[in-house]
This record gives sequence, C-alpha cells and structure tokens, in this order.
Amino acid sequence: MEELKDRPGLSSHKPKKVLYLCFGEYSPGTSVSYFIHAFDLEKNCYILPLGESSIVGKTNQRLPVCMGFGVCGSNIVLAGGLEPEFNGGGNFTPYPCRDVYVFDTADCIMNSPPMIRHCPLQQGKTYPLMVEHDSKLYVLCGVHFAPAFEMLDPKNDEWVTLPEPPIFH
Repeated sequence: MEELKDRPGLSSHKPKKVLYLCFGEYSPGTSVSYFIHAFDLEKNCYILPLGESSIVGKTNQRLPVCMGFGVCGSNIVLAGGLEPEFNGGGNFTPYPCRDVYVFDTADCIMNSPPMIRHCPLQQGKTYPLMVEHDSKLYVLCGVHFAPAFEMLDPKNDEWVTLPEPPIFH
C-alpha cells in the first residue's frame, strides 16, 4: 500500500498538532472577554502551562457571559450565554442571548484573525452545550427553556430549530 507522502504532488508538510482551550475573563460589572489559547502539542506534550501557550484569539467587545463553545470544521464557535442587564434599582436580570461568534483556526497560522459575528441563533440559549456531529453543529440549552435545541446546517449557513429532545418531556 502506497503511503500518502510518496504520492506525487502532495506536500510533505505534516499537519501541526495543536490543542485549543477557550477561557472567559470576567471583569467587575458586566464585562467579559474570551481568550483562545493554542498549545503546540509537539512542543508541550506532557505539561500544558498557560505560559507555554500563545493567545491566538481574543474578543475585544463586551460579550455575553457563560457562552457555549463548540467546534465545527476548523471553526471554534461561541454561542448563546446571558446578557446581563441592570435596572435602575440595582437588580440584575439575565436575558438569554442569541449571539454567535466564529474563530477560524485555519487562519491563525499566518496571523491572528478576529472573532467574526455569525448569524444569530433562532432563540437565546442559557449555558448552551454545543456538539458537532456529521458536519453539523448542534446547540442545546443548558437550562430547560423551549425552544431549546438548534442545529447549524453548514450547507445553508443558518440555524434551524429542532424538536425538543425526549429527555425534556
């Protein structure tokens, strides 16, 4: 059996093994920034101290707290969360958020790409769980609110509301 590296025309460049970790940095009040750290697994295989990573993505604007993180292809997707609002009496009211931001890891080899705002979810999701399956990204609300379940179909690049999972009945 012929190995890929022996085929003419194919690059002998071996894909780099990188682990991406996403962190939220909460500031006093209602401000949060998210950081995406990249760890070179060929360099740091056994211990992953944060100082050995490079920050490849950072949000500069005020984003919702408790966003969900998912992966779809080469994209790291941030979605949902809570938008904190304070009324005049000093009371905090959380609103489920529909915001979606995308960071393309394929672009971070040459430069530090920005987080790009993506089409919003159909409904706000509180503490969302995000999972990729069969090239589609699924988002499930972490707290039981209907409609709780959506899917991003990459062919149409839009979110579709799905029926509630049986566990919610």
